[in-house]
Amino acid sequence: MSKHATKGWFRCALDRVGIKGGGDTLNMRRWESAKTSRLNSGHWGRAKDQWINLALIADLETLRTRCTYEAANNPFVDGVINTYTTDLVGKIGPLLQVKSSDEAFNERVEQAFRQWWKHCDANNRDGGVENLRLWGESLWKAGEFLVQFVNGEKVEGGVTLKIKTLNARQLYTPMLKSASNNIMAGVERDKDRAPSAYYIGKEPIGELDTEAMLDSVRVPAKDIIHGYKRKEPDQARGVPWLASSLQCIADMRDYDEQVLDCARSAADQGVLLQNAHPEAPYVEVDESVSIERRLMTTLPPGYTAFQIKSEQPATTYISFREERQREIGRPVCMPLMIVRLDSNNHNYSSARFDAQRYDRYVGADQAWIERIALNRIVDEFINEAVLARIVPPRPADVEFFWTWPTPPHVDPEKEAKASKLMLETNITTLRDECAARGHDYENVLEQRIKEKQMLKDAGFPEASAKGTGSKEEEENDEDEKAKPE
Repeated sequence: MSKHATKGWFRCALDRVGIKGGGDTLNMRRWESAKTSRLNSGHWGRAKDQWINLALIADLETLRTRCTYEAANNPFVDGVINTYTTDLVGKIGPLLQVKSSDEAFNERVEQAFRQWWKHCDANNRDGGVENLRLWGESLWKAGEFLVQFVNGEKVEGGVTLKIKTLNARQLYTPMLKSASNNIMAGVERDKDRAPSAYYIGKEPIGELDTEAMLDSVRVPAKDIIHGYKRKEPDQARGVPWLASSLQCIADMRDYDEQVLDCARSAADQGVLLQNAHPEAPYVEVDESVSIERRLMTTLPPGYTAFQIKSEQPATTYISFREERQREIGRPVCMPLMIVRLDSNNHNYSSARFDAQRYDRYVGADQAWIERIALNRIVDEFINEAVLARIVPPRPADVEFFWTWPTPPHVDPEKEAKASKLMLETNITTLRDECAARGHDYENVLEQRIKEKQMLKDAGFPEASAKGTGSKEEEENDEDEKAKPE
């Protein structure tokens, strides 16, 4: 039904219930926010009910370009992106734990994947942690990340699987395919809107390779990981995370420049001469007078010296910038304390509360990356490793668990007591606690065994978990504390 037909049907419906359809009557709204008035017509005039894919085709390249530009020129934007990717990936990235009914399979896959993950990139230079950082930055600038499975040199035994992180601008609809009705922004989709293939443009190898981007390759969907957060069900491409903050970023940059220009203009004036007696006879003076420092200077009769008082930055300048900077981190629940790397206005409780909200959001993103990317990568690795007989045959009940590094503790003593309590009550495991701090529990145990043997060989008492003295000394200390004074 067309738009005009809908209005005609609506008029007939009003007539049947006894309401004469007129211009004013049709403007009735249940929601006040849906009314258009003289005051809000300019603000909502560009709001359209449009499919998101059509909007992305028109604006995605512009949004991607502007987000990349701001990340390169705005230190706050660049810092927010770096902080987020660091919190997302950590120092060593996530650690894989495989669970199934075959313990030999679990241990072998974990060991083999750990070695492969260090050099899994197709360029034979970067590993999985570097690719994860690229994915995090690409989500801010492009709203999506693309990973292609390729074959490369053998890394672990007979495994030739590699991953290649692609630039989002490489995904586009070729000119010869522009008339196809099943390709949306470079993504070929079936009748259920599921991706079946991706058209990837070739990236230039050298400076003179200008024809590379004019050519594209059709890559099956099984060889591509396309990560983006959907805002609508039928969405085919991602929206840059920085897109909603672009306007406030531009406003803040313009405002800063204007404040600086105003302050600089006042400072450039130096000392001005003003005639305090307009009725005094006119005296010819130069447009400027040289005034030497630390000397008394004689001014023309009737003239006084003064300086322009700068009104910028105003007293509200800092609070204004803080509110606009808060908007940069709001899409990922990043509090102003982390955006500015400044906790002057926080106490322990408020800083911990703000950080917990942000940590929960980062944890949700980590779980999202596990589902759409990491688990698929491990599946592909296992399939090839089984064929190469690097790992035993795959059981039917295989599950993957990832442990990500946790942020540093605000109060290490309290956190250590909490970890100890969780270990004693079997809520967590030593493996998870070590992984959360970026350590492999097997290496920790091996090192503890070596240290214990070295202390024993050197004749030192064995250190217990509670302190640095022997168990007997600690028991005596406890008895002394229990005695009444």
